[in-house]
Amino acid sequence: MNPAEKYIVVNENALCYRIEGSIFHGVLAGSVLLGGPDPMTGTIVVAPSDTVRPATVADFAFFRVSPKGHINDRR
Repeated sequence: MNPAEKYIVVNENALCYRIEGSIFHGVLAGSVLLGGPDPMTGTIVVAPSDTVRPATVADFAFFRVSPKGHINDRR
């Protein structure tokens, strides 16, 4: 799986990663102010009504998650 396809933004309020072979998505970070899920509650299921797009480096910055080891291989 391409790293760009593994990390997604759901509903513009959560930075998630796809769990290969599962319907579940792990939550790296969620924006409480935007109604995002709490990463401490575990995984989420993306519904057909949800908007999903590939995550970018800017998304990692917005959600305050380091891209190192995720989409940025420079250590």
